[in-house]
Amino acid sequence: MILLSCPENCQTKVSLSRLDTNTVVAVDSLMMKPGKTARFRFYIQEPGFYLITYLASNQKILVLHPGDSIRGQFSADGRAIFTGGAENTDYQQFARQLDTSRLKIDNLLLLLESARYTGNYAHELKLFDSAVSILSREVKEEAIRYLQQHPTALSQALVINAVLGQQAVFKGLTDSTWYFYTDSTLGAHFAENPHRLMHHHRVQHLRQLARAEVLAREQLKTGSLAPEIRLPDFSDDLRSWKNLKENPILLYFWAPTDALSRQSNLKLKQLVEHKDTPKFQVYAVAFDPLPDRWKAAVNLDKLWWINVIDTLGDQSPLRRQYRIERLPVMILLDKEGRILQRFISVDAFKEYLEKNSF
Repeated sequence: MILLSCPENCQTKVSLSRLDTNTVVAVDSLMMKPGKTARFRFYIQEPGFYLITYLASNQKILVLHPGDSIRGQFSADGRAIFTGGAENTDYQQFARQLDTSRLKIDNLLLLLESARYTGNYAHELKLFDSAVSILSREVKEEAIRYLQQHPTALSQALVINAVLGQQAVFKGLTDSTWYFYTDSTLGAHFAENPHRLMHHHRVQHLRQLARAEVLAREQLKTGSLAPEIRLPDFSDDLRSWKNLKENPILLYFWAPTDALSRQSNLKLKQLVEHKDTPKFQVYAVAFDPLPDRWKAAVNLDKLWWINVIDTLGDQSPLRRQYRIERLPVMILLDKEGRILQRFISVDAFKEYLEKNSF
């Protein structure tokens, strides 16, 4: 049962839906009247996630178990607090912290937007990036604490897939340890739950990628010469990374249509431009059958390093030579073209730079 109350100056339609693995299934809806209470009565067969929608677009996810009794308190300004249900109460605390961080990012975006056409924009952009980085780290730390403190909670599936701004809190292979951890703990307590099964399916794919990365590192051993690459640049001239001898070389494999690649473009650009970053040259290989789309992405993201294109895309022999199963991939070479390290995220590359000197 879900019992809802609304103050004298509040009136809103409230909808309740069940979140299945890939769909949202409507359960019921009602109109909240000022100063009145209302309730949803429905039967829960197994633990699951339910979506409460109110005041047009405001939403809350509830974690419900059979027999749970939940109370919701609405306010006229669009806020809602839900209490009751042991796991739901714990998850709501995490969700409120996540919402607070999202609101902070929204406010920072407004400040950044107001500075877009001023001479102070570059400075404000750096402040924004720094603030978002701090917020992201804090949210991840809180999410990890939640996973550790609630190993028997189905809501781990929500926490591990939390999103802050436009980015996932946990980044695929980079944070694979936590995906594997939640897969294990959820499997021990919710073996046949559909949310657990969906999460398990995703983790299985992640395990395949992790094994592929291990194999790639074994075949492209540290100290071995990287395979040759000669591809056309913006002017259709064939360019090779072997002509770059002044500084270490970062081979950067990406695709204009890949969301993670586009996010990495901006992160890598910020890293390259940071005054304290050791000097290295970027040789960026884009996999795309459409050169015009590639050129548009390079110009939009302002990637002023060496850019070449492989129009064979997913069928490129380079993907087999360099054991590329997913994008982006970064491989750092020394001045002689010998492999130093392989990375699957800009964050991992940045961490390497902080701990090692060329």
